[in-house]
Amino acid sequence: AEMIIRIYYAILDKNTYLRANLKENKAVIVFPIEKNVSDSDGATKTIVELVELFVSENTRIIHVLVDSNNAWMFKKSRSHAIDADLEILAVVQESQDEHSSTIVEQLLLNTEGANPQTFYPQKIIGWTWGQLQQKTTELSLAQNLRCNLLAIVKQSIPDSCPRQNTIIEKGDALSFIAYE
Repeated sequence: AEMIIRIYYAILDKNTYLRANLKENKAVIVFPIEKNVSDSDGATKTIVELVELFVSENTRIIHVLVDSNNAWMFKKSRSHAIDADLEILAVVQESQDEHSSTIVEQLLLNTEGANPQTFYPQKIIGWTWGQLQQKTTELSLAQNLRCNLLAIVKQSIPDSCPRQNTIIEKGDALSFIAYE
């Protein structure tokens, strides 16, 4: 579904999660109860475990981690951590470029704009990033599609601005933004 649900109260009440209809969401983001308090990660862990009971297998779960020393609590969780300090980075980036945070927010919300999609290529192994950009542009124009390359992920390290001569290798992931 294309909605954002905020759960402020009754985090231990089963009806809270049932009313949220979490199975219908592509992603669920769990924010800490208190932003700058390390112990909030314990509550976040509890909420993540409860969310996992009510989402589908395809639902992505993301949690904001206040203290990286608490990452161990989430080792067996389906949830992916985002460092709480990224919020500060967003503010810093916004001060350098007035549109950055709204662009990133649009990419992450799934409610407006294009959505990121990542896949593992098979037929284009050996191509360069520049060749892929050119072919993507040609196909977009010929088929009247709205899509752009976003990043390449090599050995689990994302690169949102690879060199044109970067070779696409087996095991690399490619991220596009596109309208479905």
